[in-house]
Amino acid sequence: MGKRGNGEGSIRKRADGRWEGRVTLPDGKRRSVFGKTRLETSTKLTDLLKAAKDGAPVPSERITVGAFLSEWIKVHGKKIRPGTRVRYRSLIDVQITPRIGRKRLARLTTGDVDAMYADMLSEGSAPASIRQAHAVLRRALKDAERQHRVVRNVVQFASPPKVERPEMDFLNDVEVQALLKAAEGDRLHALYVVALSHGPRLGELLGLQWSAVDFEAGVMEIRHQLQRERAPKGQECRAGHWVLVPPKTNRSRRRVRLSPFALDALRAHRARQNEERLRIGGAWDDSWDLVFANQVGHPLSGPNVLRQRFRPLLVKAGLRPIGLHTLRHTSATLLLRGGVPVHVVSQILGHCNVSVTLNTYAHVLPDMQQDAAAVADAMLR
Repeated sequence: MGKRGNGEGSIRKRADGRWEGRVTLPDGKRRSVFGKTRLETSTKLTDLLKAAKDGAPVPSERITVGAFLSEWIKVHGKKIRPGTRVRYRSLIDVQITPRIGRKRLARLTTGDVDAMYADMLSEGSAPASIRQAHAVLRRALKDAERQHRVVRNVVQFASPPKVERPEMDFLNDVEVQALLKAAEGDRLHALYVVALSHGPRLGELLGLQWSAVDFEAGVMEIRHQLQRERAPKGQECRAGHWVLVPPKTNRSRRRVRLSPFALDALRAHRARQNEERLRIGGAWDDSWDLVFANQVGHPLSGPNVLRQRFRPLLVKAGLRPIGLHTLRHTSATLLLRGGVPVHVVSQILGHCNVSVTLNTYAHVLPDMQQDAAAVADAMLR
């Protein structure tokens, strides 16, 4: 690369191996930028000069990445869903700040970010977790760029590791029957039936209210998801720290026609819950109106349901360890293999569009094509 022209600053390689660009701004102040390569430094220097020429505030050299992220999440956290806010805070506090929090925000380079990803990978972080950290940092730096805290969002040029799509796991017909038989008499029997029949997300099931179940029409409305808010520091997360939030997309808000089997399971569940309410009297909290609640009417914790209820049930049924989300995949797979049109399955699941359903359940397509070939053959013969 040739020399820079008059007024465009100068670039030199420092003894520590980094490149430094220096320039005198129109206000007479000298500023430096840093990079791991001459090209990166030259680009940052050009961006700095352009910002000064356009009259934009010149980024401060004093604020650190950690200080900025702490400030950013306080403001940005008010605009996002509670569950998302908790995940963002965890990624910032556990993954990002300990690694690059002390670096100056204005001096952060793409190389610094790539080095952070490599460090996370070497310490055993999953590629999916690293990509989540990448998404949070990129979003934060986008706001920093808009606020003229940095000249350029260097995170957008970083390269997080690729995530391999995991092989879809689901239960076959025999395993489904084994699970349902083991769940007979279980306090959450109806939850497993509805999950296998219609595939709602766990947060949607735990946020389902009786007012959203119409037994006469045979439908349930997915209106809310249950999410946990972070409790104030030093306090236990009690029922008041749970919130019911709208589903993430408009397509997720949906009416689902229930199967007779699911309706019967819900009727039995309601009768059992009414007996619990009568037994404990005024200790029951009616304000939540939850279909699936704990022994006093308060929300159930998803992780607790998995650990304390579902995993022991799998052992009882003689099944391999799976997550609760596998029941959603099982429902979709069984519906598709049973001949339910893809667009109908997409509506039942609350996917944002049919392509998501097709991409997620591509393993079912060969079977569907085989059936279609048989139908075409019968028609034409």
